[in-house]
Amino acid sequence: MYAALILANLEEQSLTTLRVLGEKALYVQAILLIRLGRLRPLALSDVWQLPERFRISTIQREFVYNVDEPMFLLRAILRLIWRPMIPLLALEMLAELADIFEVMASGYLLSCFDASSDYPWYYGYCAALGLLVASLSSSQQIHISHHVEVEVKRATCAIQLELFRLPLIRNDQRGFGHISVNSRRMKILENCMSTAASTIATIVGFSAKFGALYFIVGWLAAIPMVSSAVILLARWGFEQLVGDSSQWKSNTDALDSNVSEVYHGIKAIKLFGWERMYLDPKLRQRNYTNNDKFPCVEEILSSVSFTWNEQSRVPVLKRVSLGAAPEELIAVTGKSGSGKSSLLLSICGELEMTEGTGKVAGSTAYLEQSPWIMNDTMRANVLFGREYDAEL
Repeated sequence: MYAALILANLEEQSLTTLRVLGEKALYVQAILLIRLGRLRPLALSDVWQLPERFRISTIQREFVYNVDEPMFLLRAILRLIWRPMIPLLALEMLAELADIFEVMASGYLLSCFDASSDYPWYYGYCAALGLLVASLSSSQQIHISHHVEVEVKRATCAIQLELFRLPLIRNDQRGFGHISVNSRRMKILENCMSTAASTIATIVGFSAKFGALYFIVGWLAAIPMVSSAVILLARWGFEQLVGDSSQWKSNTDALDSNVSEVYHGIKAIKLFGWERMYLDPKLRQRNYTNNDKFPCVEEILSSVSFTWNEQSRVPVLKRVSLGAAPEELIAVTGKSGSGKSSLLLSICGELEMTEGTGKVAGSTAYLEQSPWIMNDTMRANVLFGREYDAEL
């Protein structure tokens, strides 16, 4: 196959991609044979070798937990403790004290050489071994940090894998391959497990560092450790306050949104409420027909100008003329801000007339047709607070 690829002049990246795809295909074949019982039992580590689109469904099909969440979390945290992440974190903290250990071991080694009779025979060897370990820790600190980063990523993947085994993911009804995830609950559990793992690692690292400092300076090692603990507690409290303030801010924003919605709909709600109040019961009981006659209104405006109030000298409408004969339908069109609403307010007498003449034969009324839509379901907007009647 490699010879054929070389003859086909494929680049190295294409060769690598093809090799990876081939390995994944072979793994899929192995998984299928395992499920048929022809090979060894399916292991949890085999899942990570599958293509990403097959992992979740395979985990849900083969490794789903049927336990409650607290017991699951306890078991998952205990599994994480045995991983090399926590010892590596402790080793990383000890590497920060490697210089102090190196100086201390050098001093012990020189003391053993100068006064060999005052120390047991093995003190010199222990000091030399300690000096060697301190030198190696100091020189390998970068590699230790790199291994810690790799292990943290691996632990994060392990946490996600453990969460996938919870019954938080289910196959959707839309068809094969569609998966519904309780992402909010999964995020909470992931944060809980990550916090527990980091807390355990911090305790182990603090204990190791305190033991090393106590071996060097005695009880004076408690001073920097207590200071570090106070700083960590202050940082934790600040994070809690920030989280509470964020939650409070989101709740306040939701409340402001609801209040603003009601406030902007007060006008429409008021008009809808007044509509029933001003209806004459006698008129409501009467059935109108097309033969009924109603008085018609005639509106005449001649070169009129209007302002918002008497103190304002800037006219809202200037030298407008309008004639509306009885039974005549007039439509006023224009872009936003051109004065359509101002013209309507002037006819209703809501603006101050500064010049011209206007005459209205009869009485006028303003019937608004702007509906108020609640931020709710269509059913709630139709019922508008009334009980649902299935017969209607």
